[in-house]
Amino acid sequence: MSDLGLIKYDAMVHAITECHKIDEVKDLRDKARALELYAQQAKNTDAERRAAEIRIRAERKTGSLLRDTEKAKPGPKDRSCDTTELKTLSDMGISKDQSSKWQKLAEIPDDEFEGYITAPDVPTTNGALGGSIVTTYTGQDEWYTPEKHIKAVSSVMGGIDLDPASNALANKVVQATEFFDKGDDGLSKIWKGRVFLNPPYKAPLISLFTKKLISEIELGFVTQAILLTNNSTDTKWWHNVASRSDAACFTLGRISFYRDKEYNAPTNGQVFLYFGKNREKFSAVFSEIGLCMSRG
Repeated sequence: MSDLGLIKYDAMVHAITECHKIDEVKDLRDKARALELYAQQAKNTDAERRAAEIRIRAERKTGSLLRDTEKAKPGPKDRSCDTTELKTLSDMGISKDQSSKWQKLAEIPDDEFEGYITAPDVPTTNGALGGSIVTTYTGQDEWYTPEKHIKAVSSVMGGIDLDPASNALANKVVQATEFFDKGDDGLSKIWKGRVFLNPPYKAPLISLFTKKLISEIELGFVTQAILLTNNSTDTKWWHNVASRSDAACFTLGRISFYRDKEYNAPTNGQVFLYFGKNREKFSAVFSEIGLCMSRG
């Protein structure tokens, strides 16, 4: 129980998806919570984040099942339904507060939920509900892009003119000629030249930033761009931006984003999407980072 390995992680995520009984998915939630607490004590941030993600996924699924159960309950005039098998929240070890929060989790759009749950920080239930979500910019005071990957980006484009979702600390590595931090509101600015973008992971910001990138490219302001995101291939925003890219690199393994001396990584892999005419150079440089594909 000292680490939540990939095999156990994948198995538990699959089990949550397949569960159709509240008490079974609640049991998975409780086991994940135990793993989360153990990882906290062991100061194993990676295992803690995975366990927290599984717990919240289980809470969301429990909320969905609870909501369906509420809809299926007979009305006061319906005497044809036998309710002897219906368990109370107390029977299932669920408080009214938990039931309320978990049903709210079930109402969050898939894109928004996945955008939050797969970010580098340890997720929380309140965070998923919007109470304490931390926007993860390339260089907000949270997690920054490693120098190895920035060097690859600069090599392909010949430099970085703009990082529209960054800050002064991150730019010490990115070394963009210009950057926009949260206070600048990069979405309201004109983006020009060679752009590197690692957008906020929180929805709807990730959709807004990727749409902005496509718009600036189509207007002719952005001459080349490299976008770094999670490989969220099941989301609409990802398909919208990926379908317009000229090349892509799916990373081998997960990127360890950093802050100070601490490193952390999302629970899924990442992808670099390239926009420009240097597809061959992109593939040559990024082939050391992952699997590269390009148009034509």
